Amino acid sequence: MEPQFLDAVALQFVGSIEQVPPLYSNVKVNGKRAHKSVRSGSTPLMKTRRVFVHSLKLEKISGVKLSMRCTVSSGTYIRSLARDIAEALGTCGYLVALRRTAIGNFSVPDIPPNVPGGCIRAQSTDFEALYFFEVLTLTDSEKKKFWTGVRVPVRVNDGIYRICNSGSFLGLGRAERGLLSVEKVYPTG
Repeated sequence: MEPQFLDAVALQFVGSIEQVPPLYSNVKVNGKRAHKSVRSGSTPLMKTRRVFVHSLKLEKISGVKLSMRCTVSSGTYIRSLARDIAEALGTCGYLVALRRTAIGNFSVPDIPPNVPGGCIRAQSTDFEALYFFEVLTLTDSEKKKFWTGVRVPVRVNDGIYRICNSGSFLGLGRAERGLLSVEKVYPTG
């Protein structure tokens, strides 16, 4: 397969497209998860849904193996995208491996997938993945106590809070009866 041919096929899938989710998915069909229906012996009728492919690059690795790199909207099934691309190439296909490198404002640094210790990089100072917890800002002296596990007196309602200091996210804290204790500390470096 020539690179120009792969580029032309990839271009067919960039933009707003109709996609049929895979049978082994969590999509509900008639009130039941599709994968559960399939496992119990029935074949649910999967409806198409509109998704958006922002970018798509196909490269030949060897023989009939391709590498696919894409940026897609929420709700896009990559297994279905691979299936549909294989069909457009006049064959059938499946994923051998899948690696998500970004979601929202969070991304995996550009390191090989086999390197141990890879971590997620947050492009946010208040760890927006935990947006559903209220922010509680500590002074520098309170921050030191929090990090060393000393309970900090606070005047907030009981519950879990995103703990910040000088615009930096420190972790999660639990306020109970006027005292804040560490729930989870997240590395910042």
